[in-house]
Amino acid sequence: MLQLHCETDFVAKEESFKTLAQDISLHIAAAKPVAVSEDQVDEAMVEKERTFARQQAVEEGKPDTIIEKIVEGRVASLLKDQVLLNQPFVKD
Repeated sequence: MLQLHCETDFVAKEESFKTLAQDISLHIAAAKPVAVSEDQVDEAMVEKERTFARQQAVEEGKPDTIIEKIVEGRVASLLKDQVLLNQPFVKD
């Protein structure tokens, strides 16, 4: 469910405001974010991704010096895919 606020009824009745609300709703339905911002993401999900990425890098024989960079890159990718404010807009 999307809740979009504006200051006046005049703005709420504007076609551009209604289009914005519809576009955001379509994006949410298509992209299926798990949170609006990064601080709302479940830490357990992030930690699970860190553990998995670290284990996978070790199994692939990656050097210890780059494992943390790989892990952080995978977490950043997860957040880009799962956080609404980080996702590229579906219509672009």
